[in-house]
Amino acid sequence: MEQIATQFVSTETRKTLWNNFCTFLERANKQRFFCAVYLDGSFVSNKPEPRDIDIVLEFCPTPFPDDIDWSELQKIALQRAAIKELYALDVAVAPMTQNDNDFRSFFQYIHLEQALKMGLPPTAKKGILKLNLP
Repeated sequence: MEQIATQFVSTETRKTLWNNFCTFLERANKQRFFCAVYLDGSFVSNKPEPRDIDIVLEFCPTPFPDDIDWSELQKIALQRAAIKELYALDVAVAPMTQNDNDFRSFFQYIHLEQALKMGLPPTAKKGILKLNLP
């Protein structure tokens, strides 16, 4: 996480977004539902004043114990607008899959017009940042 902060936390706006992200992640992953988080959007670009951070939380592939508290996961799933308002995060949740049919692929999509302007093939994808969680 320190490397990401060093690379992308360069203004007060970015510092606020990063602190919000860290607070949210700590609260959201108390039960260790997630093994990784993907960051995307203007926060991981050179835009000086991004409005939010787009993230995908990836479920861990291991089975969960029977007595697990699912309330935090329910909050994430049902209160995306409130999370956006409180933390300036646009959150999606995705299972760990081997195919490209998920939110991670959506985040990597480049509009055809943008790809052509950059001299890229129409099927080009952009990179996203993956942070493995403990």
